Amino acid sequence: MAKKNAKTLKFEALDKELQNLLYSRDISGLISVLKEGKNPLHLEQLTQLDVKSCKNLGFPILWSLYENDFIPFEEDFLIEKFGDALYLLNKHKEIESFILKRPRIAKEIGEKLPSYFLEKRDISVTEYEKLLDFGAKGFFKGTQVLPNFLEALISPLKTYTANTYCRLIESCKPSAEELLPSQYPLFALLSSDKTSVVNFAMKLIKQIADEKSFDFQSFADNFALCFATPKIAKSQLIGLDILEKYYKKQAPSNLDYREQLAVLFTIPDVKLQEKVTTLLTTYFNHEGLPKIIAPYCDYLKGKAQDLLATLSLSENSENSENSENSENSHSSHNSHTSQTASTTRSLTPITYPLRPEDLLFLLGDCLRERTAATIDLFFEGLVQQQDQLPENFKEQLTPYIAQVNGMYYTNVQLAALQLLLAGWVEDRPLESPEDWTKMNTKVRRLNTEEEEPLKQAYVLHNVWYLRDEIPYLLYKVRATLSKLKAGSKLSFLSTPTHAPFYIDAETLADRLLAYQKADKEVDLDDLVVACNRLLLSTITPEAQEKVRLLSGQYAPALGYLFGLSDVVTPTEELLPLWTQITRLKHPDKVFTEFEATAAKDYLSAVKPFFLSYEIDSERKWFYLEKKYINSPYNDYQRRTFEKEEDRLPYNYYNAGAFQIFDVDTLRYTISLNPQYVDVLLGKYTPPWVGVSDAETYRNLQVPLQLLLEYDLPVHHGGWIFIGMALLHDKKETRDLTAEYILRAISRDEDLSYLQHFLADILAQKLTPINRFVEFLDIPTRDPKIKAFQKNVVEAYLPLAEKLEKKPTNHKKLVTYNLS
Repeated sequence: MAKKNAKTLKFEALDKELQNLLYSRDISGLISVLKEGKNPLHLEQLTQLDVKSCKNLGFPILWSLYENDFIPFEEDFLIEKFGDALYLLNKHKEIESFILKRPRIAKEIGEKLPSYFLEKRDISVTEYEKLLDFGAKGFFKGTQVLPNFLEALISPLKTYTANTYCRLIESCKPSAEELLPSQYPLFALLSSDKTSVVNFAMKLIKQIADEKSFDFQSFADNFALCFATPKIAKSQLIGLDILEKYYKKQAPSNLDYREQLAVLFTIPDVKLQEKVTTLLTTYFNHEGLPKIIAPYCDYLKGKAQDLLATLSLSENSENSENSENSENSHSSHNSHTSQTASTTRSLTPITYPLRPEDLLFLLGDCLRERTAATIDLFFEGLVQQQDQLPENFKEQLTPYIAQVNGMYYTNVQLAALQLLLAGWVEDRPLESPEDWTKMNTKVRRLNTEEEEPLKQAYVLHNVWYLRDEIPYLLYKVRATLSKLKAGSKLSFLSTPTHAPFYIDAETLADRLLAYQKADKEVDLDDLVVACNRLLLSTITPEAQEKVRLLSGQYAPALGYLFGLSDVVTPTEELLPLWTQITRLKHPDKVFTEFEATAAKDYLSAVKPFFLSYEIDSERKWFYLEKKYINSPYNDYQRRTFEKEEDRLPYNYYNAGAFQIFDVDTLRYTISLNPQYVDVLLGKYTPPWVGVSDAETYRNLQVPLQLLLEYDLPVHHGGWIFIGMALLHDKKETRDLTAEYILRAISRDEDLSYLQHFLADILAQKLTPINRFVEFLDIPTRDPKIKAFQKNVVEAYLPLAEKLEKKPTNHKKLVTYNLS
């Protein structure tokens, strides 16, 4: 084999005649000339050649030089060139012929492909397709390619890459004899988090299960690791068949294995459960079996439900008692129990910063968390402690200014902090053109490497950014600066008193009285958000008495909200306040008082928020009523609010006067109107749930997480969002939604709209019925949950009966209704 020379030559430094020879397509002629050795200079230069500099030479030339001992084996470079060659196979059949005639390539290149793709780069589609073809032609037979790809599958891989490896292995059509040496990697794959990999491994294990050297005990141990894995029932049945074959030859000695087998009852597949039942009653029917099965009795289906009847009466009686007591432990395994669902969030008072150093810590929290409980609290703390701050406090803020300086295109809260610190510490005016083009022109002019113009650019951009995205935060920044300048310590009305963003009723009354006593006007922006955050459950007679003392123009609205009056007397100036407190106070009521105002057509002002929709069954598309502002999902439809001047004032939060937001921004935005989120959820409702993209997944996942984290209610049209999420193609989304629905059921909320919506989209084939069957399979004995499930099915069946062609798996819902 050629050895590397200490002195190396780049390809460009080779003799021109040698370069021309290497560029020749006549490989056999090239090798003959080199072997004749008529030009010693050429041979000497080849020994000095830096192989990696030969980027313009094709794989056949390089491999020929290597296999004839003219150059050394540069592993990564040759594999890379091999990959390049795979791209050319369709146009240059001679390259494929060259490779297939050389089994040495399969061994020296093919065997290293798994680790190369694992460590260096992902496998491409073209490479994958050509390797599949090579595998089908038996090119990799007799090599370690198959075992190496199996070993690679054990490593953490993307789903696409893992599936690619599985198909490559399958293309080689391995025999049992070839697979047996790799049985332990195959067993290890049974614990994979990818169902496709588990199914693939089980299929190959079945192929070797009858061989003499098959390690049954190792298989059984690893098989147990996938007992709780969903959606692999067929593979689990194959595994149980293997167990049964061996148990017929020799009864199991490890009785503890029955505890692991019982976990399979959590899989809602009738045949699988019957097979488990057979194994348990045939080979593990010893003392204590009822106690083992008891936690899973809610899961049992079909003939498996008769399992307990076959056991001794005494133990069966004990099982009934244990079954009741096991509810708590059972719920720890399954998040979909009514007990878990009924858990509500306890309200925690927020601790206000009492010292300047607390403010610095709180600012650090703002940078990380960016929630109302941090951002708003920092603004409040700055106002309250302004006369206690040390002289060098602004200097202490300098490191934080460096962190927030920038144009935060994806985070409004950071932009707000940047403006606050720029306006207070650096005394910069917070102004910017309202027109985006003018603003952008100025920003680009100032966006240089010089520090001062750059800071001006930050302010210009971020003022415009806040005004466009969350104007309330721009108001909050300016109001904070105004209080600091005037030395005012009057609290913001909307500063939360309880986590995550709520306000206690008596505290709000006290704050309003403080403004009245100081003869200071209340800001409508502040008051609207404060009322939206008000916890109605905290309204006490003491708080009501304090509200009676209010005399401002907003006093009638506060009296209505605090239960002192039932009269709605909206004025044009206070319309944003009235339209929101009425819906907050009485979510289901119709308010005809707004029909003679500018709010008559605003969403949720007069009537509760319900949207009409249409479904295109063939395309699997979902169309919401054409009333959303700047909704990316309805851009292709006519919008009511098409012009900037037609957009609603931003503080009509109930009416949807906003765009959709990224994850961090939504976490803050939802705090501005947390108790009527239906219109907000409408913004995130996707046009399809069959096969989603990353944006659809994110726009369902993030609001769902916040609904659960903050325990927020849904009242009306928001149930459309919940229904779509329950039938989304991602299981994570479906699980979160199921948890939310179970919480709603436990609170006795009215879910009739959701029931009919689910029935409708199932009948119109917007999404596979199996996804709803998954919800029906939730193990529970809660009659409220079972009633909800049954109501959806009963609403669906009449709709489906009208269809000439029934949806796929329609019979499953018919069967469920009969059970």
